[in-house]
Amino acid sequence: MTHTLVGTVKEINIYPVKSMRGVSVEYADVYWYGLNGDRTYAFIHDDAASGFPWLTAREHPNLLQYQPYFVDSVSPLKSEVRVLTPTGDDIALTELQSELAQVYPKPISLLKLMRGAFDCMPVSIISSSSLSTFENL
Repeated sequence: MTHTLVGTVKEINIYPVKSMRGVSVEYADVYWYGLNGDRTYAFIHDDAASGFPWLTAREHPNLLQYQPYFVDSVSPLKSEVRVLTPTGDDIALTELQSELAQVYPKPISLLKLMRGAFDCMPVSIISSSSLSTFENL
């Protein structure tokens, strides 16, 4: 049997909180449900009548200005998650819920999920050439 090299992994990113910035990690445990620690936390609209409860960057692009990170990057499922805010504060994720609740007009809650909150598939692979194309648009 022969093998053909189709690519090399240059970077692995995990997104501790759905729709916020990701963190680059040196390695990740991959399972059928995705990467451990990826989108483990998510904010939801408490009154989501549409069936899509997630507070996302599609609706609120400023969520991408928040940088969550694992205090213990070796054990993302057990680690506390903290967040660097756009103002430079370093706060606990639970404190961020209070901050976001003041900004968004509808009540929100924070969920912790063992298998992540994905809109479609639990793992995405993006090539460097695709990223270059998007950067040049």
